[in-house]
Amino acid sequence: MGSPVEAATAAGAMRTTAAIWPLPEAAATLIRRRDLRGRAAAAGGATRLDVDMAPPPGADPEPTARELTVRGRVQGVFFRAFVRAEAERRGVRGRATNEADGTVRVHLEGDPEAVAAVAAACGRGPSGARVDRVEERDAAPEGLIGFAIG
Repeated sequence: MGSPVEAATAAGAMRTTAAIWPLPEAAATLIRRRDLRGRAAAAGGATRLDVDMAPPPGADPEPTARELTVRGRVQGVFFRAFVRAEAERRGVRGRATNEADGTVRVHLEGDPEAVAAVAAACGRGPSGARVDRVEERDAAPEGLIGFAIG
């Protein structure tokens, strides 16, 4: 039982103690500093941090990802801007791109209910569009930030 992880596991702790520094910025939201002076002294000067294994409040515990192909009159009618507005309003990340065959390809990631709502909005489209069909399939989350139009 030499490592902090083994010690924490043996003690039945819900957190993992790590002696790593610096941490990636994304991990910083998962960190709570606890008694750094006492732990640093006990570790011979190393900074120790407790990393909570649960996602922070408001984070997607299991983000859903969907890939959509929208067919009809969907190019030149601000369809991609419409999708971005719908996605941003619901906190969904992703991208929308015009394809050479006249379709719009949409990738959505986020809360399952929010992703489903944006996908449903894609079936309606903006006022100048005519959506004939939306092909929808599961996709792997890519960890996107924001919503891009390409």
